[in-house]
Amino acid sequence: MANEWSSARGSVGSWFAVVDGERLPCVHKHWCEGKAQTYNDPWVRRGRAHADEFVDAIEANKTVILCEDEITENEGREPGFKRKSYIAVFEISDVVCDDDGLRFKFAKRGKTLR
Repeated sequence: MANEWSSARGSVGSWFAVVDGERLPCVHKHWCEGKAQTYNDPWVRRGRAHADEFVDAIEANKTVILCEDEITENEGREPGFKRKSYIAVFEISDVVCDDDGLRFKFAKRGKTLR
């Protein structure tokens, strides 16, 4: 799958986008750590709006779309995100979602998105 190009289509307010007919969860580059080897979003917790479906899809498929976003900082509160572009599809591992948020490791880069 590496070095292939594809397009992603999403909509405002959705935590998912479609690549080659597959609906995949979108994650923010903002929460990547260690040269994008790990992901740590402290705001995603089960029971919040959209979160259960989002986390279920991540845990079941172990595949995400990494996105570049425009970020609105809200001191002491969750930042706002406006999707600017889709970067690539990634296979992931070691998914955990608990009181500390959503965390996982990037395992393999797949299709580059445009």
